[in-house]
Amino acid sequence: MATAAVPTAAPTQFRGNLSSTEISVLVDFYKSFRGSSWYWQNASYGEVWDINNPAANPCQSRWQGIVCKCSYSLNQCSLSEINLPNYGLDGSFPASFANLTQLTVLNLTDNFIVDSLPVDWAPTTLQILDVSYNAMDGTLPTYLWSNTNLQQLRLHYNSFRGDLSSNIGRLKSLSYLTLGKNLFSGTLPHSLSSLRMLRVFLIKDNQFIGELSNITWSNLVRLRALDIRENRFYGTIPQSLRELNGLVSFHVGNNHFHGSLPLLSSVILQQYGVSRNNFTGTVVPGILNRAQIRLVDISLNKLTGTIPNITMVTSLTEFIAGNNTLTGPIPEGLFHQPDLQLIMLDFNNLNVARYHRPSSP
Repeated sequence: MATAAVPTAAPTQFRGNLSSTEISVLVDFYKSFRGSSWYWQNASYGEVWDINNPAANPCQSRWQGIVCKCSYSLNQCSLSEINLPNYGLDGSFPASFANLTQLTVLNLTDNFIVDSLPVDWAPTTLQILDVSYNAMDGTLPTYLWSNTNLQQLRLHYNSFRGDLSSNIGRLKSLSYLTLGKNLFSGTLPHSLSSLRMLRVFLIKDNQFIGELSNITWSNLVRLRALDIRENRFYGTIPQSLRELNGLVSFHVGNNHFHGSLPLLSSVILQQYGVSRNNFTGTVVPGILNRAQIRLVDISLNKLTGTIPNITMVTSLTEFIAGNNTLTGPIPEGLFHQPDLQLIMLDFNNLNVARYHRPSSP
């Protein structure tokens, strides 16, 4: 069966449309989210929804935010995507939304939605769910963990709550999991170890608790960004996490970790944030001397000793090490960074008098 996605140029004789059920859902969706007040884009993004026209064809008219999957042989279409980021949606999901079981993308980020995710909705083909930057709440519905096609789950900056289900391990295709700035709690389930496609894991500013040792981090070989700041984690940073070779961003600040500063294996690391913990010991050279490092924040720990000299770094923009017990001189290499924007070394015992910053040419 030949298929195509709209908007893509189609033969002029093709007049396929959505089913009456799907069109009815779109009308309900428009009314429930106060479509008359949406922030419509210019005509290059498609047409404004014409919900009062009984002969309306969202696919052929290219309604803004709507992508259809059409069969030319059957002369019909189905609703594939709803993309309405920053359109000013204000309201809640209509009950009829449960009929959209074949969506592949739902992107409603950066709106004013005050609702929970629809309880009776059970999409089986959904690949991307993005409702970030809204005012949504409630617990996550169980159907999410049965949708094995899901690749991106972006729920950050809402008020969702509850534990993270152990059934999340079923989502073998998941590459983006962003739950930051919510009210999630409990421990991280061991089943996260099964998410071998995961690239971004962002759960900062929640109420998660426990140790990280229950996760088999060595399975997550594709992980590029880890951000678990501002939770209640404790213990040490597992060796299997330290040995991930692909990490670009590593943020574990404002928790209750202890032990020595975690020395990571990744040679492509750009951001290293471990502030507001209970790390002790010295700052070993390997923390700083990485060719691509841009941000280092080791502040508000219990670190001692000197700051190692910087020899390999040329891209550092921020170095924050205040509120420790560091001693000795400030390494000269720190001030030879061409892109350096911020240095914070206050509340230490550094010998500032021994260093004279070179004057600008």
